[in-house]
Amino acid sequence: MTGRSSTRERILDTAFDLFSEMGFGGTSISEVERRVGLAAGTGSFYRHFRSKEAVFQAAVEREVARCMAAVAAERDSASKAVSHDQRLVREAVLQRMLRAIRRFDRLFRLILNEGDRIPELREVIGTALSGLGQSLTWKEHPAEVLLLAALGGYHFFGLVQAQPFQGASEEEFISALAAFAHDWDPPAA
Repeated sequence: MTGRSSTRERILDTAFDLFSEMGFGGTSISEVERRVGLAAGTGSFYRHFRSKEAVFQAAVEREVARCMAAVAAERDSASKAVSHDQRLVREAVLQRMLRAIRRFDRLFRLILNEGDRIPELREVIGTALSGLGQSLTWKEHPAEVLLLAALGGYHFFGLVQAQPFQGASEEEFISALAAFAHDWDPPAA
């Protein structure tokens, strides 16, 4: 990585962390510069991004791409789960799917906290998520789509309410979902 691109990456990492912690309004360019180690007021930040909005959009787009890559990797990994007990295979696959969903936590919090103030955020994330929808369609994979929706609902409810959905532990929920999905065959390798 060149010095310019590594500085850009450090700015993106730091800015996303700050936006996640402090929100868009609570994040200043001077704080991004300070944490990255750039001299404030020298224009170093602006050699990489024209504005706070531009770094916000770039950081969100990059995080969405990273999350989507993680989902694809978990899905590929899940297809390699091997066991003679199909319920164990289903549980392993569901656990990996939930792990992939967790990658979206900081983005989800940003949507909750900043979505009304920054409508473009929803658009950027919605566009990226449509890619997942194209690779996993209702017509071709209805059971997998339903399971993913159930896992997402379980997980995101827990984030918003700060407690597990209906008090069910992750293990209990996945076990029940795997039992419910007895007709589902996880994707083959």
